[in-house]
Formats: sequence, structure tokens, C-alpha cells
Amino acid sequence: MKIRNLVVFGLFSLIYIACNTNKVKSEVELYTDEVIELHDIAMAKMGDIRRARKALKKMKSQNPDVGEGIKNLDDVEEAMFDWMRRFHDKDHSAMSDSLKMNDLKKYYNQMDLINKNTDGYIAAAKKIAGLE
Repeated sequence: MKIRNLVVFGLFSLIYIACNTNKVKSEVELYTDEVIELHDIAMAKMGDIRRARKALKKMKSQNPDVGEGIKNLDDVEEAMFDWMRRFHDKDHSAMSDSLKMNDLKKYYNQMDLINKNTDGYIAAAKKIAGLE
């Protein structure tokens, strides 16, 4: 009897898995994936921000003008973490797909700007610190 139950459970499990693997993603799900992918690209640069900031801080005693570069790196890192908090805390469950898409586009544009600023601030810091 136990083997029969196990076989039946196994068959139902396989059917469930097979039915769910071919699920077509909605437009909202696809765009959410794009937003997350852009976020992941920017997150991968957090180590570069920290290294660039560390290099500038070492130079600060010799060149007080690097303070702006340090502030820019701090600001872009904080913008990233603010974005993540807002994105994570947003409840999309009660929104229509149209409102979700508008909201996701806003988040995408914000992350795109953060990503571009991150690239620019890192490049400027590396140039100042002679890390290029």
C-alpha cells in the first residue's frame, strides 16, 4: 500500500512540475525581470564603488578636493539602497497590470540613472586616483 501511495504521489508531482514549467510569462513578469536584471548589473558595481572610495580616502590628506568624489560615490551607493528598499516595499498585488507597468517603468528609469551615475562616478574616481 505504501509503495502505491508513493507511486501516485510521484506521478502527481511529475504532472504538476510538467504543467508549470511551460508557463508563459506575462508582460509585467517579463518587464519585472528586466528591471531586476538592470538592478543586478548596478549591484555588481558596488565593490568598485567601495574600492574607488577607499582609494580617494587615502588621497584626501594630500588632496582635499577628492571630497566631492567621495560624496558622489556615497550618494550613488545610498541611492541604490534607497531604490532597493522602495522596490522591495512596494505592494503591486492590488494594482492593475497597466499601473504595474507604469510603476515598473519608473523603477527601471531610476535604476538606469543610478547605473549611469555609478559608471561615471567610478570612472572619475579611478582617474583621480590613477587606477585606470
